[in-house]
Amino acid sequence: MGNVMKDNGSGFLKIIIVYKAVIGAIELGFSAVLLKSLDIAPELTMANVASNLDIDIGGRLMQMAAEKAASFDGYVFGLIAVAALAIGALNVIEAWGLHQRERWAEWLTVAATAVFIPYELYITISSFSVFKFMILFANSYVVYYLARHKELFRRRVEIEAPGA
Repeated sequence: MGNVMKDNGSGFLKIIIVYKAVIGAIELGFSAVLLKSLDIAPELTMANVASNLDIDIGGRLMQMAAEKAASFDGYVFGLIAVAALAIGALNVIEAWGLHQRERWAEWLTVAATAVFIPYELYITISSFSVFKFMILFANSYVVYYLARHKELFRRRVEIEAPGA
């Protein structure tokens, strides 16, 4: 039995795979920068990252981020880095499993994405922005799509030995 599958609506699955892979890569890169910068003041790390990404350091968003980062001690900053590493690795594993059309990846993605939806909903309601709403909608649709389209994934088939 080959890896050939019908293309019965799997176009959106490809978008999910790319989305999870890109998000995972960004989170892994972010965690690498944070882990490398644990001995530097968090607000200086934020300023360096913003400068390297050509983000206006004087902007309101960066000022708020720098103030928030300044309130963290090294331990909390380290926890954020490890959490970003774990979530980034999880997203990359999800993308790889979905690409391979593994059944476990479907459910891992559904569970890992759905667990954050209540928090995303709370954040979106408490301080609405179009960006937050789009992320909430995208993640909700990923969960709905994967739960609904089980036919896109392999099922384990018990193969009986000849003559059994």
